[in-house]
Amino acid sequence: MTMQVLPGIMSVGFLGLVVAFYTPFFTYFGYLFYPVLWILGVPDPGLGSEALAIGLSELFLPATLVAGAESDVLRLIIAMVSVSQVFFFSSMVPSVLATDIPLSIKNIIIIWFERVILSTIIAAPFAYGIAALM
Repeated sequence: MTMQVLPGIMSVGFLGLVVAFYTPFFTYFGYLFYPVLWILGVPDPGLGSEALAIGLSELFLPATLVAGAESDVLRLIIAMVSVSQVFFFSSMVPSVLATDIPLSIKNIIIIWFERVILSTIIAAPFAYGIAALM
């Protein structure tokens, strides 16, 4: 199974990184998360929404995108949500598609989107609490 999955992981991961760094796709896709971050009162919801969207391509990209942000709350939320997303195209999706698990790419994206929204809503109070203690 490793030899079947590994080329898919590497190729999809590479394509995700190319799309993330050389196209505005994730910036526009991130607008879906902007209202949630705005309602939760997250500082710099534009950067946060792009970071949440870029989590679809790779697990660690959201954290690197907001690493220089001044807001501890934003960095904490992105760190918590990026770990809880689980489905990302560089490794998890090719692994699932290589097996007999009956999930389509459409269903995987819907599950990912729901997980990001719920994780953001759950992570925000924790991030505000931790930031208040710092």
